Amino acid sequence: MLAGILVFGWAWWAIATLPRNTAARRAWNTGVLGASVFLVLVAGAYGAQVAVPIGHDGPSPAVVYMLQTAAVVTPGAVAALVRAGRLARERPGEDRTKRGNGADAGHVTGAGRNVPVAVEFFAAPDDRVAETGPPRGEEFPALECTGFDPGEAVGDWEFLLTGETAGELRSLRPTKNSGSTVFEVPDGLCEALAQANRRRLVEVAAAWAGLAAGRGEYLPVETAVETLTELADLAHTAASIRQRLYCWYLVP
Repeated sequence: MLAGILVFGWAWWAIATLPRNTAARRAWNTGVLGASVFLVLVAGAYGAQVAVPIGHDGPSPAVVYMLQTAAVVTPGAVAALVRAGRLARERPGEDRTKRGNGADAGHVTGAGRNVPVAVEFFAAPDDRVAETGPPRGEEFPALECTGFDPGEAVGDWEFLLTGETAGELRSLRPTKNSGSTVFEVPDGLCEALAQANRRRLVEVAAAWAGLAAGRGEYLPVETAVETLTELADLAHTAASIRQRLYCWYLVP
């Protein structure tokens, strides 16, 4: 039973993340969410028709069938909700593949686009220290990683952990000056990362890997989990030493 739920859940998530075109994604997200609700209701209606043995004191078949179906459609529904939330922040008719993120007005990533060759999240006491890039020394903890767009990732993490986003990222240094940029990680995300437990971080990492795949980025779930858990440790450390969290990345 569990194997079947996992297989069908993965299939529903794959269906939910199919369209890449912005206009298609808007309609597809609505369809996936509507279909998810419909399937749960159909399962409940079917379960209501199942005969219950005399003396049965457990949950009704309708409830069981609805819960099982909900477990199957949840990955796809969550992916559709996240994609819908990201689309809602775009202006009508705007294509993210031509816009990039708030920290880098000209940089875009995904299939056929540039992915940063180096990414480093780091703690620093203020913008003056952070704007030149990651400072070196034990008093400035940092996390090096690569293989994903940090601007997109921060938006994914915010939405998955808090249900909202802070909008455009605050850039300390535009990419056009040196090929690298620095932006501040939003306070709300830092707090959410520092407070999240291991189980929650694993769930968010798996969802993030799915969203990255929808943008054409290859991000193994294992890498996503490792990156997010280490970043949560960094956010906790930064808070404990009263420093802010920043991100530096280099675009080829």
